Amino acid sequence: PMAASLQALREVITSRVNAVLPPTEAAIVGTLLTGGTAAIPEADRASFRDSGLAHLLAIAGLHIGVVMAWSFGASRFALAVSEYAALRWPLKTVAALVALAAGGFYLLLTGAHVPIMRSFAMACLVTLGVVVGRRALSLRGLAIAMAVLIVIAPMEVLGVSFQMSFSAVLALVAGYEALRPWLTRLRGDGAWWRRGLGHLVALGLTSALAGTASAPYGAYHFGHVQLYYIAANVIAVPLTALWVMPMGMLALLAMPIGVEHPFLIAMGWGIDGVLVIGRAVSSWPEAVMAVPHMPPWGLAVVSLGIAWLGIWRTRLRLAGIAAILVGSLSPLMDRLPDV
Repeated sequence: PMAASLQALREVITSRVNAVLPPTEAAIVGTLLTGGTAAIPEADRASFRDSGLAHLLAIAGLHIGVVMAWSFGASRFALAVSEYAALRWPLKTVAALVALAAGGFYLLLTGAHVPIMRSFAMACLVTLGVVVGRRALSLRGLAIAMAVLIVIAPMEVLGVSFQMSFSAVLALVAGYEALRPWLTRLRGDGAWWRRGLGHLVALGLTSALAGTASAPYGAYHFGHVQLYYIAANVIAVPLTALWVMPMGMLALLAMPIGVEHPFLIAMGWGIDGVLVIGRAVSSWPEAVMAVPHMPPWGLAVVSLGIAWLGIWRTRLRLAGIAAILVGSLSPLMDRLPDV
């Protein structure tokens, strides 16, 4: 059966990683490559959580996005080297399908949990958009991905992974659409310093949008919020996307011929950098703030506000802010049980 084969493959990958890296780095590398989180030390798990970097350990959109983006770029470049292929084949379409296959394999390898299922559903729509020449990322795509996941696993709607992941993606799609004119003006004439500033602003904006939209669900389920998540993510996310995950992909490709050591070691360097960031930010004063329990109706009102703010394109969308504020203040209107 395929499930047994995948589990055997995960065990082989984990043993190869453990043979090269120290325990802490090996545990996190194993999480990124196979989806298993049990071996991560509790202190490091806490530093990821308290610094707002816990999403790096929850295999989801960032990870599968990196896998598919690098697969797309590498396959398209490799095909373009061939004059025959470059002149006769639709390289962009072929590369998109290769990337989709790589994403599907990564989905199965890491356990097909809710966040990555949502991400892969979106990735399928993005690939379809690339193939037919249509806009890839849109609210329609998010809605279709959500509908598919609800049909497949309706019980996940009440889970924290479903709520946090979809709220974050909704905020990213709607936020960048609303702020696109401002970001275009920021880039201006395309000078190198303007492009660099634009990338830095985009990193901060991505962390702010995704983190802020998902914060109410974290507060509801876990009773606390992280205050410095933007600072941690601005550094840790690029490091993960541009170094850690690409080295991990190369390590997986090299394992069948037994030359994965240098790539795993390089991946471990990146993991060390992320750990330094997580430990430092989580040690800052008041890095984690406890919040009062939000009643279910308050979370429902917050969710309505986030959806309203994300869906509408006119000033009518601002009414969603009022709903979010009412829902956020709902703990003040809810009486806790005496016993």
